[in-house]
Amino acid sequence: MPLVDYGSSSDEDNEDVSKVHAKPIKLSSELFDIVTALTKRAQETVPETTSMLHSLKSSKGEVKVAEHADDAVELHVSLSRPLYLQELHLGRFTSDVKEAFKNKRRFNMSFSGIQRFANEENTRSFLSLRVGSGHAEVENLLTEMDSIAERYSQPKFYDHPQFHASFAWALGGDTLDESLVNILDDLDSTLLQDLRRCSVMVRRVSWKTGPTLGSVEFSQ
Repeated sequence: MPLVDYGSSSDEDNEDVSKVHAKPIKLSSELFDIVTALTKRAQETVPETTSMLHSLKSSKGEVKVAEHADDAVELHVSLSRPLYLQELHLGRFTSDVKEAFKNKRRFNMSFSGIQRFANEENTRSFLSLRVGSGHAEVENLLTEMDSIAERYSQPKFYDHPQFHASFAWALGGDTLDESLVNILDDLDSTLLQDLRRCSVMVRRVSWKTGPTLGSVEFSQ
């Protein structure tokens, strides 16, 4: 299974590192409840499982888990590896991303099941929602992003991408393993059926360079 590159904590503090994501709207109450239930089930088997549904009230020094959908951060689907850009290129990079995506249209995306991934350093593992419908649209976004990455002599995304939105993580590349995914699959088939019926609208592409955030909205 190809690894999905989440970077490292040091990447997030590096002002010359950029990452680009497709972001859906905030989770519906139904999808929030499903993801929360899956996380709690995972924690029963692997107690060190940590929710990524952070509260909007969280601070850098105190991360809180959201208690309801209106207070939860958005999930995202990665469109790039960490991109190491020279400072003099940051402005042009931002302009290139805005130009590439400004005329894209919003689209609906659903999830077809659960997968697990690890970062390239194999220091963290993740539980993720696998993208179902909307996969072709995300692939189209990735084609644009790969072209921009190559323009700056940066690596393209993976050859056979498995698009997903992560909702929980743990230290250790094998902590959240395939056996846990099988347990979640077997525990509650109704929950997974409900997951497949949920849909979100992808409204924008966003990126982060060090502490700086940017985004471009899709057209309706």
